[in-house]
Formats: sequence, C-alpha cells, structure tokens
Amino acid sequence: MKRIATYLKFTLCLIGLSVGSIAYAQDWFEMTKKDGVNFYDVVRVAEKHYSTHPTGRGSGYKLYQRWKYFTSRIIDDEGNIPSQSDILEAKKSFDKKYQGKSSRRATNGDWTELGPFGWRHSGSWNPGVGRITALAVEPNQQQLLFAGSPGGGVWRSRDGAQNWEPLGDQMDNMHIYGIGIDPHNNNTIYCLNGAGRILKSTNQGDSWAEI
Repeated sequence: MKRIATYLKFTLCLIGLSVGSIAYAQDWFEMTKKDGVNFYDVVRVAEKHYSTHPTGRGSGYKLYQRWKYFTSRIIDDEGNIPSQSDILEAKKSFDKKYQGKSSRRATNGDWTELGPFGWRHSGSWNPGVGRITALAVEPNQQQLLFAGSPGGGVWRSRDGAQNWEPLGDQMDNMHIYGIGIDPHNNNTIYCLNGAGRILKSTNQGDSWAEI
C-alpha cells in the first residue's frame, strides 16, 4: 500500500513536468500516461531510444530511471501497471488507515518557516534551491544542529539554526544522506555520504576522517 501511495505521488509529478524537459523521449513518456500499458513495453521503447540518444541533462533519462524504479515495485507478474483509478483507490485506503495519525504528529509543536522565500534567476536550472536529506539536533540545548544535502555537503549551526556554516567543501563526496551526533559526546559527529562511506568528526565537524 505504501508503495502504491508513493508511486501515485511520483506519477502526478511525472505528468506535471514540462514537455521541454523530455523533448528527446516523447514515445516512452506518452506511453506512461495511458492506462493499460505494459511495463515491459515501455522499458523496451525507452531502452531502444536511449541506446542511440543522449542520456544527459534534459534528455529525460533520469526521469525514465525513476519511473522504472517506482513502477517495477507495483507491477504484476506479467508487467501490468495498475490503472490510475486503482492507484487513487489504494491511496484513499492508505490515507484513511494511516494519515490521521501522521497528520496529528506533523502538526504538533510551534513551527516557523525560515525560507528560502525566493531565488534570483540565473543560468542554472533552479538556482538557490536545494534539498535537505539529513538533519541532526543536539537534544539538550538544541542549539547545535547539522544538516546534510545531496551535493551541498555538511552544514552546521551553533545558534539554533539562525546562522549556518559549510563544513564539507573539501570533502571528496559532498552528497550527504545521514548525520548523527554521539549521544554521549556532542563533539563527535558521524555522517554518511553518497558513496556509502561513513565519516567521523571529533571536533563538531571542523575536520573529518573516513571510518
């Protein structure tokens, strides 16, 4: 059920993307928007296309790989993909069973949005906007925080998130997907990077060693 709910969110995002971002791959993309299409038929068309076309940025190849991953988890033995109505019905059942609890947890506490609230247009695809994939907060005073991002390395705040400083600019791999603070010594920090390696710091992130 969780897989179907996740797939629904991904499908809605997929359909909402601009045609320009998949200009090289119209055939497979159009197939994914139709009910009754077979997973293996789409894969066959997409793989044939990308065997003779670019797979870099703007080609739709990354989008295709995401679709392939999510869809492969919900198909039946013959590769049939659930229809949109089936997926919506499954999501309703999932929400009815679980969302009440998660919503109550999510609304507890006093939260204030800190931004970013805008960005300056430049030559890049989406300047000034990033993702946070890891967060660790020292539990007692809650002034020491560490955040990780996929490409932006590790960031540290010592004043409860009012100000941040980058700590990972010299890292070989700046894709951070996990951060932990030693519960017995908040000088000791661990982080997990996109290469599957664990790094350790004994000085609150000023320097790191691979373990």
